[in-house]
Amino acid sequence: MEINDYEDFLEQRRKMIAKKIKDYYFSLSSSKSDKEKNSDYMDIINNGENNYTEFKSSLKWDYENKRADKKNGYIIARAIVSFMNSDGGKLFIGVNDDKEIIGLKNDYKVMQNKNSDGFLLYLDNVINNYIGKEYHQYVIPSIENIRGKDFCVVEVLNSGTPVYVTNNETNKDEFYIRGSASTLFLDSKESNEYIKTHWANI
Repeated sequence: MEINDYEDFLEQRRKMIAKKIKDYYFSLSSSKSDKEKNSDYMDIINNGENNYTEFKSSLKWDYENKRADKKNGYIIARAIVSFMNSDGGKLFIGVNDDKEIIGLKNDYKVMQNKNSDGFLLYLDNVINNYIGKEYHQYVIPSIENIRGKDFCVVEVLNSGTPVYVTNNETNKDEFYIRGSASTLFLDSKESNEYIKTHWANI
């Protein structure tokens, strides 16, 4: 088997594994009642942010300036990529740093379709624009509701290869990992060293 054939084989194998894991998460989710899922989510939220959990208040709405801000999409993309480049995790959108579910109402009102479908479509576009369409296989978003407030849970699987975020302002690709309960930027030297140790087959 030639090198190119072997690399194609590894890529197809990674996609197959990612699909099986994704299907497994869906089967777990569908087997639980809403009450059980909500209890699980509240436990995670109450435990706060860590290497596997991140909270973001919104996807598009800027609470400080009280207006829509597309830059929020870049921040969300960084968080997703950091999980992909680490051990996976959950990103909660509509939950603030104080572990309070503030909901997606403000996000909904600045979407083209002012509902959960519009929100998920915008999230898809964020992934397409900042990360790449091929990485949707590692992302499982869902809209959940607790006490009348919608929030989004983005289950992120770890990737079999390094993943980068495109910074549209600098037109450069950036590398992030999860560490110390936050999204950490690695420069080129740091990312090269991390890649060597995290992905032994590269």
